[in-house]
Parts: sequence; C-alpha cells; structure tokens
Amino acid sequence: MEEERRFLEKYENHVLPFYGSGRFGEFPGAGGLKIRTVAFGKKQASGALVILPGKSETYLKYAEFFYDLQDLPLSLYAMDHRGMGFSERPLPDRLKTHVERFDEYVEDLSTFVDTVVKAGGYENLYLFGHSTGALIAAAYMERYPETFRAGVLCSPFFN
Repeated sequence: MEEERRFLEKYENHVLPFYGSGRFGEFPGAGGLKIRTVAFGKKQASGALVILPGKSETYLKYAEFFYDLQDLPLSLYAMDHRGMGFSERPLPDRLKTHVERFDEYVEDLSTFVDTVVKAGGYENLYLFGHSTGALIAAAYMERYPETFRAGVLCSPFFN
C-alpha cells in the first residue's frame, strides 16, 4: 500500500508536471487530417528520439516513459497516428480506426519528421515504435533508410 501511495505521489508531483511542460501541436497529415504531436526539446540535445504509440494508443499513455527518458541527451517527440489518440479521424465514429491506405501512416510520419523533428537541426535521429507504431516505423525505415541512425521495434505488429 505504501509503495502504491509513493507511486501516485511521484506521478502527480513529478511525471504529470513534466508531461505538461511539453510543446503540444499539430500538423496536416495526408489528406489534410490533423495529426497531434508533443515535443520535449532540449537546448543541448545530441539528437532526437521519435516515439510512435501502438494501435488505439495516445502519446498521453507514454507520460511516464517521457519522464523516465528526460535525462537522456535527446529531445523527445511523439505523434498520435491518424484515427487514434488525439489525432483527427477519417470516420465520424471515434471508436473505429480506419485508413484508406496503410501508406497514409508512413506519409504522416514522413511529414512529422521533415517538418517538425528535423526543424530542431539534430544530427542524430532515433526511432522507437510500439506495436502498430513499430510496424509504421519499420515501413518508414525501409523507405527512408538514411533518416534514423537506429530504431527500436517493441512488440512489432508483424504477421
């Protein structure tokens, strides 16, 4: 019970304030859908880490992960995929995930990297994807092998 109380106190007093310090934004994805983003920039960063959530997840779920990574010499970036999290959906039913083409996910990531992440002028970029985010990361790295120095695919949603 004491451990749970300490966790809650740490989450409320440290994790959430750090998460709230992020820069929240959006960009127009493929077909004009609004894709929501968050960034935790560092002035002396040696690079940037892009984090891609899994299916039906949001970057909000990664608040504690961002907090745990804050001491790395990296700026942190994340985006909610189209039809998931805080990003706009192509269908009126918010419970349905839908894309016309899987490549729309890759196109959105490409726009995010080119217009938001690379604007930071980082020499080294890294990619972390979980589940569906890992599948999108793999497709992106196959198409653009020179963008990221390394990628981590956590529980990739491969067949």
